[in-house]
Amino acid sequence: MSVAEKLVITPEMLDLASRLDEFKGSWRAVGALPRRQLQDLKERAYADDILAAVRFSRLSITERKVHKIVSSRSSFEPVSPSERLADAYRACTARLEEGCLSMDLNVDSICELHRILMAPVAGEGEVGTCVSEVLEGSLAALCQWSAETLRHRSLHPLLVVSIFCASFVAMHPFKDGNDLLACLLQRWLHLKNGYAFVAYAPLTAMLLAECPAFSAPRDGLTPIQILRREMQLSSANPTEEPNWQPWILFYFNVLTKAAGILKDRLEREEDLFASQPELSMQILVQARARGRVTLRDMVESTGVSRNTLKEHFKSLVDEGRLAMHGKGRGVWYSLA
Repeated sequence: MSVAEKLVITPEMLDLASRLDEFKGSWRAVGALPRRQLQDLKERAYADDILAAVRFSRLSITERKVHKIVSSRSSFEPVSPSERLADAYRACTARLEEGCLSMDLNVDSICELHRILMAPVAGEGEVGTCVSEVLEGSLAALCQWSAETLRHRSLHPLLVVSIFCASFVAMHPFKDGNDLLACLLQRWLHLKNGYAFVAYAPLTAMLLAECPAFSAPRDGLTPIQILRREMQLSSANPTEEPNWQPWILFYFNVLTKAAGILKDRLEREEDLFASQPELSMQILVQARARGRVTLRDMVESTGVSRNTLKEHFKSLVDEGRLAMHGKGRGVWYSLA
């Protein structure tokens, strides 16, 4: 691939890349936040991404069920196809975070992720690798180019990841699961190259919801259609390079929006949890994750006495952080 020689970097691309790099640098300070606060941010992003992935696959699942899957550690047993896909997407995400630095970008690693993602839905024996030797060779070449370019820094990492993502989608190396796998792979490559904030941003949800590359087009040509057309032309004429600009610009804008959502969430987190005792923080986390929380919920999840919890609920209502609904035993609370 001779991308570096023919790729035109526009001022808008440079501006978006610099803003993303600036956010990447400022995110390092977030490590000083309380662990529970960071975990809550991450689980919210997980939930958004998983919900989008399941619905993109034309399956139905509730937000409540997704939050249960995300917050579960070992007790959840998926039953329906939608639950199995949601749990598999979570497992892939966990695998990538555990091995984001140690795993190499190659066909074997991608096939491993594809099995983790699709086996629970299709059945272990029905999940194949690349559909042909030609595509497997093309995927190996793409992985080699991406890995070497990232290692030598001959192109900005964000450019490499965007080109890898688009090329993978256009290549379509597996029978199914390509689009969801592309979302996971771009997440992995961002983490591998120091963009830690993507673990806390609903990037997959934004790609699946907003990016025409991953959904049916509405009117005219989408960026991925333009890209695929250019790649088809270039395959017929090896001297021509695909027109990467439309896709890269679109992708950079999606990344910037995801970073903006994360920044807003972080600011709301700081306001919501400001100077709160640990128990009150747990109540607020439950209320936001589930949309509602009851005294009974918190007794079951924390083991703390009802009287102690009542005091925390009352304080949160008095401070305007929780709103109380209903009366007597039917009382429940939501974020104000």
